[in-house]
Amino acid sequence: MRKVLLTALFLVLAFQVSAFAADLKIGILDSAKVLRASEPGKAANAKLTAKHEAMKKDIDRQSENLKKMTEDFKKQSMALSLDARQSKEIELKRKYRDLQDADRAYKQKMRTEFLDLMKPMLTVLDKVIADHSQKNNFTLVLDANKQASQIFLFIDKSINLNEAITAEFNAAWAASGNK
Repeated sequence: MRKVLLTALFLVLAFQVSAFAADLKIGILDSAKVLRASEPGKAANAKLTAKHEAMKKDIDRQSENLKKMTEDFKKQSMALSLDARQSKEIELKRKYRDLQDADRAYKQKMRTEFLDLMKPMLTVLDKVIADHSQKNNFTLVLDANKQASQIFLFIDKSINLNEAITAEFNAAWAASGNK
């Protein structure tokens, strides 16, 4: 739906009368790329990576233990009685479910912390984009993320605002006193 609306909006603006088109100034930026390239984005990524390294190692360790237990069970399964085999299968399935639950909880925690770190950055970024657009007389600024780039067949590099917005965002973030 979003793609259709963006395409319709772009086509309506692109095919306006020439008098209006002379005043039309369009800018393109990739907000995700701006955030990744910015100083606060790099700092947030480093903070998240350091914080979750231990948790990821624990999940990996549990996964390796489960693989080893499964291999041992396969080797021993013929020697075990039917009841012992069924009991061991149930135990392995339970451990596998527990591992999946722990992995989901880990990913949810990372996502939540990522969003918490991004909230103040997105607020500053939105203001920077609005200020830059008004200062440079842009009529329209589009976010050319991966999904939107499938809509646009060609984007002239002269309307790409990534570098300018990244520089202004870094300065605004530093001025806002956020860390």
